[in-house]
Amino acid sequence: MRLTTLLLIVPLTAAVVGGCGKSKPAENAAIEDATGRLTSAGLKVEGLTAADPGRYAAQRCQAGRVENFDALLCEYGDVAALEAARKKMEGWIANAVTGVTLKHGRVLVGVADRGRVDPNGKNLRRIIQALNGK
Repeated sequence: MRLTTLLLIVPLTAAVVGGCGKSKPAENAAIEDATGRLTSAGLKVEGLTAADPGRYAAQRCQAGRVENFDALLCEYGDVAALEAARKKMEGWIANAVTGVTLKHGRVLVGVADRGRVDPNGKNLRRIIQALNGK
């Protein structure tokens, strides 16, 4: 049986539902804002180290793990540069079982489930909600 890679692209521009308790990220949110949002949601962020930003046309990048997913966070000078680089991030996710790219201010977050650690999508959903402000 051949597994098909499922690549979800979830832009974080949806309106925040009232009563969720968290706000949408600021347009100038940086990598530290994204990791802070993840950890404050109770998600385990570990091993973030500098990654090559040139590969993703970014100002800076960090790679590590979020809830046992491979994670890549890249910061851009503006939203237009971020959107232009989204395909490169999707290429980083391409061989994973599932994955998602998320816009968080000026940060593009890529999360990839390469080890099949989240078969029901529960933790991936938690990551999306944490960065989406819900």
